[in-house]
Amino acid sequence: MLVSTGANATGLQIGIQIKLLTLPYANPWQRAMPEQESDALQLHLPQADLQLAVLRHTPVLTTDAATYYARLSRNWRSLYGQEVQIGWFKAGASQWLYCQRPAQAGDGEVWQLSSVYAGRAYSIMLFGPRLAVQGEQANPEQAIPKQAAELLAGLDWGDIGVAVPSTSNPGWIKTRILFPQANPDVLEALVQDDQDRLGSEGLLTGYGLDFNPSSNPAGTRWFIEGYVWKTLNARLERVALNASGKLEFEVPAAADEVARLVVRLSQLDHEADLGVRLRIWPLCAPVEQIDEALQQLQQGARLPLQRLARAPAAGCPDVATAANSATDWRTVLQGESDKTVQAEVVVNLPPALSTKQQAALAKAGLSRLVLVEIAPYARPDRTGFGEQLIERARGYLVFEAGGAPKD
Repeated sequence: MLVSTGANATGLQIGIQIKLLTLPYANPWQRAMPEQESDALQLHLPQADLQLAVLRHTPVLTTDAATYYARLSRNWRSLYGQEVQIGWFKAGASQWLYCQRPAQAGDGEVWQLSSVYAGRAYSIMLFGPRLAVQGEQANPEQAIPKQAAELLAGLDWGDIGVAVPSTSNPGWIKTRILFPQANPDVLEALVQDDQDRLGSEGLLTGYGLDFNPSSNPAGTRWFIEGYVWKTLNARLERVALNASGKLEFEVPAAADEVARLVVRLSQLDHEADLGVRLRIWPLCAPVEQIDEALQQLQQGARLPLQRLARAPAAGCPDVATAANSATDWRTVLQGESDKTVQAEVVVNLPPALSTKQQAALAKAGLSRLVLVEIAPYARPDRTGFGEQLIERARGYLVFEAGGAPKD
């Protein structure tokens, strides 16, 4: 609960923002003091004894929205009892799943609201008197106190520097990008293998992978640095060696059945012998198995993902399972010596499921998503080294079901 607030005494409408969520407010709503807002942006309406908090934490979903809502409902009932009130509340242009329960201390009420937008889960907490005391319990449309409902009616989703879906009802939402981490023992074996190939002609002094999953463009960088001995002007001299490179991709926040990516390859090598290719992994499986497969993938193990792709779960709609195995590799870009090259790549995604199909999947504990695997590779004519390191510089774009078409 709040204990002190900073007032908006001017009466002018201002707003609070968390990621893409904007909530305007005006007097008599009052803003909390900055030192109270480490975990949430908070508002207080003293005359109604209402306190509202918009949580700063907006986790990226690892499941589709329908599965998230179903799991959240189960968690609420497990925490607060089977009799807890759970329903839907419309705030602005979006629907929020809410849980109404007694406060742990005192005779007040707590409302927890959650909504998914652009692959993230947003949460709001509301504290206030019980509706029965206010005489509003009889109105089934009044899910939360009237003053809070009027405030939340102004809630909006806007672009504050983060990519916003180009369609209000996307079939797929990009929720995250995964880069399998290389085991240190594996990297040590790779560098030793390449050092053996170089032999007494030189020495490798830098060797490894860097990943950048959090920005747009995201990407990977591999570095192979050192020196070689060469005879120049009848003298044996040490010459710098740099066979490093970088793969980047710009990814839309949401897509229908076509996702347009920008793929960029930078090669600091005298040989134009690298390329970029991609393939698609459509998955439909129990939520727990998909979560486990993605965790294993993050740790560098691809076998669980491949197993799920080969054996879709019973109960998955035909439209989800028809393509439920990895497509063949498709080359999308060819590197050039000491240059950065790029291309716009069109990726065809599976058809979106209907609302009824998504609900059936969630009820069965199943989840559906698509992984787009993007990887650099060494062409057969490569005469350098580092091929195995370069092929580990791959990333996986995770697309999950967004707003499905109506039945």
